[in-house]
Amino acid sequence: MTAIQPFYLPFGDGHLAGDCLGRTAQVLCLHGAGQSHRGRFHWLREGLWQRGIGSLALDMPGHGDSAGALRQSSLRERTEQALRVLATQPWTAPLTVVGASMSGYTALRLSTAVPVANLVLMVPAAYHREAYSLRFDQGFTELIRQPGSWRASDAWERLQAFRGNLLLLSGQEDEVIPAEVLQQYEQHARQAASVTHLRFACGHQLNGYLAQAPAAARQVIEQIAGWYR
Repeated sequence: MTAIQPFYLPFGDGHLAGDCLGRTAQVLCLHGAGQSHRGRFHWLREGLWQRGIGSLALDMPGHGDSAGALRQSSLRERTEQALRVLATQPWTAPLTVVGASMSGYTALRLSTAVPVANLVLMVPAAYHREAYSLRFDQGFTELIRQPGSWRASDAWERLQAFRGNLLLLSGQEDEVIPAEVLQQYEQHARQAASVTHLRFACGHQLNGYLAQAPAAARQVIEQIAGWYR
């Protein structure tokens, strides 16, 4: 990609690494957990850039080029990290936030903290409301592994307050996110200006699938670009 402006921001005992594609951004991309990193969004960011839409992306602690301990972080810190990027890097409204998996929930949290016009939730997770402040190495995993713990998520009430455009992206063979969670995301977006749900023939690794499926990727890119025409 061209016109990339890297940034490094102090956070806790480490730093956040990221970049802005373009002089200013209209899209913020937030990666998931596990081995994920901001590079997973290359297909999306390059496609948007070709249509004149700039983007921001960061590596959260323990991922990619960022420094910090992953297991000592939390969902709350993920929200704070995204807010730090928005507070220090150039972006213009209307803002679109793209969140994958764990960061689907983070993207939704952001929509109640800053003016988010559009949400793109890729195979989004949902978490028990008490999981938000738990460190990943201090009870988080045990709580979210309780059967149906996502039913007690605050995601649903936050989604009911969202009035922008919602794009849900799911994998028909997702082995991580229960189909019921996706149904809840769709059903609770009652006040959204629009709700679109695109389903793809893949599992949970949706970014990897779209990077190798040009026609499907183009469908997603055009949906987002359409909000800016």
